[in-house]
Amino acid sequence: MNHQCGETMPRNLTKAYKKECFKFLDELRASGECNMFGACTYLVDDFNLVKKDAVSCLQEWMNNKREEELDENFELAN
Repeated sequence: MNHQCGETMPRNLTKAYKKECFKFLDELRASGECNMFGACTYLVDDFNLVKKDAVSCLQEWMNNKREEELDENFELAN
């Protein structure tokens, strides 16, 4: 996957930029191209993030996915 969102990455990830990163991560996950624990490299390379910001973004995306799955499981149980 190759996605360029700009040449530089702001230190503070904006909500809109995170949304783009999360969309990219969803697509990356669906593609099966890599294990998602290795997705930081894609964020660094494709979004020009520093590693610290890539890790933070990936952790937030994973936490959101976990919450979505918990919500889905709760709804199925009821």
